[in-house]
Amino acid sequence: MTGTRLLSATESSQYLGLSKTTFLRMVKDGSLPSQIRITERRIVWDVRDLDAYIDTIKAEKAPKFR
Repeated sequence: MTGTRLLSATESSQYLGLSKTTFLRMVKDGSLPSQIRITERRIVWDVRDLDAYIDTIKAEKAPKFR
């Protein structure tokens, strides 16, 4: 990882432990945060958005106590 806040598709998929194909499919179907277009050819994801996604799925899977 580059230590930067903005990650490429490859870096983002590695960050989440997914294949690049699965990562891009999940972005396309809206399961993962949308990309940010920096230039016409440079597309990135904000690591904070990816962290928020991780926090969301952790909260959904957390045990519910009464």
